[in-house]
Amino acid sequence: MLLLGGASATPVLGGHYHPGDANWTTMSIEGTRTESRVAVALNLEGGLGLVRGSSESSANRIRYTRWSYSREIWSELSWIGSESDDVNIIGSPALASEAQSISASYLVDDAVNSYQYAAFSGGTWITRGELVENVTSATSSPGITVLPTGNPAVVFAVPEDSVQSIKVKERAVPPAWVNDAVLSPSGSSTVPASVVALRGGSGADLLVVFVSPSRQILWTRRTGPTAWSTPRQIGTHTTSDQVALAALDGGSAVVAYRSNSGRTGRLFTSFFIPSDAGSWSDATERISGSRIVGSPALTHGVGAASVELAYVLDATADGTGTSGAIRHIRCTAMTSGVCSAWSSPVSVGTGTGFTSVAIASMP
Repeated sequence: MLLLGGASATPVLGGHYHPGDANWTTMSIEGTRTESRVAVALNLEGGLGLVRGSSESSANRIRYTRWSYSREIWSELSWIGSESDDVNIIGSPALASEAQSISASYLVDDAVNSYQYAAFSGGTWITRGELVENVTSATSSPGITVLPTGNPAVVFAVPEDSVQSIKVKERAVPPAWVNDAVLSPSGSSTVPASVVALRGGSGADLLVVFVSPSRQILWTRRTGPTAWSTPRQIGTHTTSDQVALAALDGGSAVVAYRSNSGRTGRLFTSFFIPSDAGSWSDATERISGSRIVGSPALTHGVGAASVELAYVLDATADGTGTSGAIRHIRCTAMTSGVCSAWSSPVSVGTGTGFTSVAIASMP
């Protein structure tokens, strides 16, 4: 299991989890700083991290780092293109993986903004800069997942007059991006949407979670090439940050988010129940009395765990803990599709001042 932590004033933090002794081995990754959310993915070949740089030499430029299983180290951050053909992006990059390759998507900042796709396999970028869609004045980061067929699917926001709509495109026949579904015709906020490929059991293959203009958390799932369910709300909380989303076995899923209503800044989770029309469990606060920074990060569990959850502590106001420190917890027991036991928080490294975290396990 891998983790990446981003900060604007300190080097990017890379972490590797050892389930046997429940410890994280971490190291600083030299090469850039970041003020944007980081991304990480893992497959049979190794791991990959993506970062949007914020230091002078790499400001707004996309960088990547590789994890080596054999050497158990992270590489120094380097550019996707050549040094003379660098890629400037808006917002945060996104990653998803399958057994042998890792898919990436990002919003390129150019005369016409464009959502683009890249693929990493065999130690190199085999596809880079493939156009998903040109979108004038787009500002929201994309999300990406990989279906069991191996097809990647990208979710992204499209400005339309005074609102933004959410679209999903699937790379069904390379390089054709199809299934141009509009999921929120009434518009959405500028908070990035999240997407996962469901892991069987429900007849649906994609699940999208996004945030409405009024900050409600909405969801929809796909049961056919263009057949999406009517977006419905998850719980009663609102949020201003991207919702973390992970697929679980049997067509289930889990979300984690930072609430900005009621218990402002607190970390909550909810589990998707795939039967019939689908529903979500009651939202539960994870770390009582503590606030978090920005978006948490989720992945399906390793070993005896069902879910892995990472977050950044916030010590402002009545929050507790060390500001900007990264923590990790695990769901260790599930009952009727909902987590019934969570581990105590574990520190990931000793650093502080982090603003984002990403976590990944094998697909």
